[in-house]
Amino acid sequence: MITAARCKELSNHYKALSSSPGISESRAFLLRNIARSLVGLAGQLERLDMATKEEGAVTKQTAASLRISIAHATDRPSSRSS
Repeated sequence: MITAARCKELSNHYKALSSSPGISESRAFLLRNIARSLVGLAGQLERLDMATKEEGAVTKQTAASLRISIAHATDRPSSRSS
């Protein structure tokens, strides 16, 4: 999968290409737009990474809470009389 860092590298490359001598204005325009798109994708990937890490932490906390709840429930004596 492409990373945010790689998107930023590619963005810099396309931005530099847009300033190359001898290319048409329309091609330079397209290269700059691609560079901006890659910067936007890098930002989205960074946010996705953060959300994934946060959700992983929440999932681990939820699982731990569930294990504790189950452990407490099984430790209690039965309220039914024999």
